Amino acid sequence: HRRRRRADACGGRDGGDRGVSSIQAIDWFRWFEAVGVWAAAFATLVAASMALRIARRQDEIRLQVSAAAGHLVGAGPTQDIVWIRIINLARRTATVSGVGWKLSSLNKFELYQTLDHPNPTPPFELKDGEMVSLSWPVITGDANWYDGFAERLTEFGRLRRLFELHAFKLKVSCTTGEEFEARPSKEFMNHVREAISRKEAGDMRG
Repeated sequence: HRRRRRADACGGRDGGDRGVSSIQAIDWFRWFEAVGVWAAAFATLVAASMALRIARRQDEIRLQVSAAAGHLVGAGPTQDIVWIRIINLARRTATVSGVGWKLSSLNKFELYQTLDHPNPTPPFELKDGEMVSLSWPVITGDANWYDGFAERLTEFGRLRRLFELHAFKLKVSCTTGEEFEARPSKEFMNHVREAISRKEAGDMRG
């Protein structure tokens, strides 16, 4: 009888342990199942967010703009030019309404750049991937474009020190209200500084 009781007792403990293990296995399975559901929901949310972001980017207007001091090489002498390039990086057609220059976000003084033939006159359109190059000669007769540009920058006393040019930028505006800016090339800025220095030296002599 003692041996049977001990055997029954041992068998009872084994059965209890197996029951606890089964419950723990079910709890772990439910936990993993819940994690899988949350992971799937998160992945769906991320995918939807990415799709919405891509759709919005496709509807955005994105222009890449640049301004530089160029050199036109041909059969005759090399000609110095001012060169502006505008590229439409989006699928949506962009309509350029104006091209100009600004000193900084603090100084609201801006200059509107006039464009003569053969350059297109705003407003003009740029479709997906299209690029337009705007250029004009630095020297026209006896006139130097940089000297005239420096005259416009300083005639109202808004540019009194050369360091104010640190935030000087090209600005291209669209009919939808977007504006795209870029810092001109180093050579371009050097020409502008030299022209301002020439004007200030002339004002001192005068």
